[in-house]
Amino acid sequence: MISLSQFRGEIYALARLMIKTGMHVDFAYRGRVYRISILDTGQTVKQQRRSRKKPLVIETEKCPRCSKLQVAGVCMNSACPSNQRII
Repeated sequence: MISLSQFRGEIYALARLMIKTGMHVDFAYRGRVYRISILDTGQTVKQQRRSRKKPLVIETEKCPRCSKLQVAGVCMNSACPSNQRII
């Protein structure tokens, strides 16, 4: 059994050979003969690329109460009064 990646590699090599030389391939299947040929249609295909992941952006600033680092609106100073829980 041949894997899909092996088949793809072999069929691409065969296609390159057929394009360069203009040859065709005949094969028999169930008592009938079939012919495969490759023609250039002149159309171009846009190359698709994977979308790039956007970098994670975290907003940082100074806490207005204690002037320590504040990340996404939360002060990193554990003693800051803005971090005290309201019960």
